[in-house]
Amino acid sequence: MRKTIVWILIILLLIPAVSLSAESKSDLLRERADNMWDTWAGTWSRTFLDGEVYLPRMWKKIPFVTWADEAPEIHLKEENGKVEITLDEILSDDWRICLSSGIPMTTWDCIYDPGQDCWRGEGEFDTVCLISEMSEDRLGVRVYYDRKDDFRPSCPVVEWSRDEDFLAMNCYGWGTTREFQGGMYAIASNDMIFYAEYDKEGVLSSWYDMMTGCQYDQKDQLVSGEEPEGYVSPVVH
Repeated sequence: MRKTIVWILIILLLIPAVSLSAESKSDLLRERADNMWDTWAGTWSRTFLDGEVYLPRMWKKIPFVTWADEAPEIHLKEENGKVEITLDEILSDDWRICLSSGIPMTTWDCIYDPGQDCWRGEGEFDTVCLISEMSEDRLGVRVYYDRKDDFRPSCPVVEWSRDEDFLAMNCYGWGTTREFQGGMYAIASNDMIFYAEYDKEGVLSSWYDMMTGCQYDQKDQLVSGEEPEGYVSPVVH
């Protein structure tokens, strides 16, 4: 009986430790993006720079895809042109919270209040942005919480760009935790710019060669634009 009680006490002591060590959604999302780096730098970007554009027919085949339910939820309290933003988890220094409005988007930072454990901002805004910046060897991640969607998290945007010998990529889905509405993957260099759109079932619906201005359907048939003489598509699936 005494041994049983001892083991129960040990288990009870361990439970809080396990709970406290569990990673937050923001930590896991940052880790997911970091784990994508080798794929981007090692295969996808090099293949593209070698002249081959891989646009998978299925959204889930793109290794940079993330989903809205991977992003943390936020809570807002608005009053007299000011806003308080809180999360149900600890946000590491990898992230910052901003407010934004307009097209093109104007963005300004919120200030963290450690006493109230919230981010404070002010001004008229349409969207809250949760941002983890890219670096030379790290993909960036952005989550948008739009007013029109009741500030539910969007699918995170995974992005990267390099100004010197220009190269860029981004990948994101449309919709929120309530409904996936499709996605877009784009990749660009000085010599090539392509993007692909996917429907709500995650199937390739169309893709675009922005250097020629041509649009193609899921069967690679020309929908609009005019191909230059002798044009050979670099797109593979």
